[in-house]
Amino acid sequence: MFKLKRIIYILMMTIVILTSFSIFSCQNKAKAVVLPTGKIDLYSKGKANYFNYNGKTVEMEVVFHKRGGVENPAYSLSQTKTKFSAENDYDVKIDRLETNQKVWKAITNGYPFKTLEDLNCSTINQAYAATQMAVYDAIYTYDLSKITPATDDDANTVEIAKKIINEARSQTKTKKMAQLKLIEDSSNWKVDDANSNYVTKTYTVSSSAPIQNYKAYITGEDTKDAIITDENVVSKFNFEPNEKFKVAIPVSRIPNTVEFRINITSSLQTYPVYHAKDSENTYEDFAIIIGEYESAEATFAKTVEINKTKIKILKQDGDSQKPLQGAVFNLLDKNKSILYSELITNSKGIIEISDLLPDIYYLEEVIAPNGYYGYEELIKIDTTAKETVEVVVDNFIDEGEKVVPEEPKQEHFSNKKLPVTGF
Repeated sequence: MFKLKRIIYILMMTIVILTSFSIFSCQNKAKAVVLPTGKIDLYSKGKANYFNYNGKTVEMEVVFHKRGGVENPAYSLSQTKTKFSAENDYDVKIDRLETNQKVWKAITNGYPFKTLEDLNCSTINQAYAATQMAVYDAIYTYDLSKITPATDDDANTVEIAKKIINEARSQTKTKKMAQLKLIEDSSNWKVDDANSNYVTKTYTVSSSAPIQNYKAYITGEDTKDAIITDENVVSKFNFEPNEKFKVAIPVSRIPNTVEFRINITSSLQTYPVYHAKDSENTYEDFAIIIGEYESAEATFAKTVEINKTKIKILKQDGDSQKPLQGAVFNLLDKNKSILYSELITNSKGIIEISDLLPDIYYLEEVIAPNGYYGYEELIKIDTTAKETVEVVVDNFIDEGEKVVPEEPKQEHFSNKKLPVTGF
């Protein structure tokens, strides 16, 4: 068997897909903090008057709330407004994240983000009081030498409070923003290897802080045409933190524009502290603790226009580059099954096959023009969307019976045979 000079060369290749992104914040990045809703029912767990400041008792109520059956502290943010107490109780609503970084540092260095054991406390009330004193310092900047125990039994609590205050004052780390980012694994949409009924693109979710499982779902007018799947193109909505997902669009929709929004929801470990106040804004505000994780959601609006590809075959004389009419080809799919048969080059030596899905194809020469050798190997053509692939196939005149092998040359698909040389 003679060897063939062969290559497929691309005369024109354009970018695969036109994709426009309409994104909140910056490109491919969006964030939206989801604040806890509903009223916060505060309740007292007693007094904690363990401190004097500048010789005067610091009045302190131990205030807690429950959410989802879990108890967490609520810290006073004022010493001047009307105080909460067992006799003067009221509920509050969260209106924002606490923006005072000093308050955030005080609380995250105290209870409940640090345990009783971490703080060297024997009771919850003691841990609460030490943390509340650190919160007051964040607001009023105390002279630590003026903080003294109310009784001799309170000396250890004062030392714990001062330790929290010093750690908060020296800390440089601030609260991380709850930010989700959507990363495309590639810029191209392609017929999926796992399910050829869909074109897909793979995405990864990254975040500004560790996340729990995330949820991904599609909204918009074209939701019937775009679905969220796992990497095997099986419909799925809930994913592990490092798990990738795909957006799949039915092949039948490829010629059309598809508009949709990818929505991501998750919880990020940012150690959030929320700000809450009463409806009349009469009583003291509170810093509310709910847990280590902050709920966030992100929406990525996309318009995807996926155009089909075209293959152009140019059959020519390998020496003169004269177009050759009458060559017959078959186009095979990636499984090497015939997709189009008996494609014949015209007077310009050209065959054009339009409206193909972006995929892998094979070109098979069935009949060569009269007087020329046929090309005997399959020609692999790897296409993407909105692309014109031009395949140049050279044929050479049959001039004899003796075949002299030739080494492959990186120019065209060709099949030149040399004439008999006499040996």
